[in-house]
Amino acid sequence: MSNYSTKINTETLEQLIPQVNKFIRGGVSEYGTIVLTLGKVTRSTAQNALWHAQISEIAKQVKFNGAELTAEGAKEYLVLVFAFELERDQRPLKQGIKYIPSGKTESGWMPIPPKTSQFDINEGSEFIEWLFAYGAERHVRFNDDVARQYDDYMAMQ
Repeated sequence: MSNYSTKINTETLEQLIPQVNKFIRGGVSEYGTIVLTLGKVTRSTAQNALWHAQISEIAKQVKFNGAELTAEGAKEYLVLVFAFELERDQRPLKQGIKYIPSGKTESGWMPIPPKTSQFDINEGSEFIEWLFAYGAERHVRFNDDVARQYDDYMAMQ
């Protein structure tokens, strides 16, 4: 028996109950005791792949306040700017920005960007749209990988 994972929502609940029930019964029959874990859906793998492709292109083509950043550094910077803009618009991310004490900044506090792994589906979608707008404002030419990832993302919607 292999692991089983599926997304269930109000539209698919009734049709998937027999399938899930059969899988649970098979697991109990084979193993005696099984673990069933339910969880909230966070960002999708298609979203994750797309924004990493977007960030990679932005990092290659944009200087951030005059600095060149790696894709990893650009991701932290972009997530933080995205989170700041949402807070400014009084629509903060659920996870939000964390602040830690710092003697190195004028305010005495250093912001820590939210983790994209904790974005929900809607936050992930908004981040993708924001990245396209951010890139467009800075004349970023997104490559074929971004286009392919976008097509995969849209197919999952």
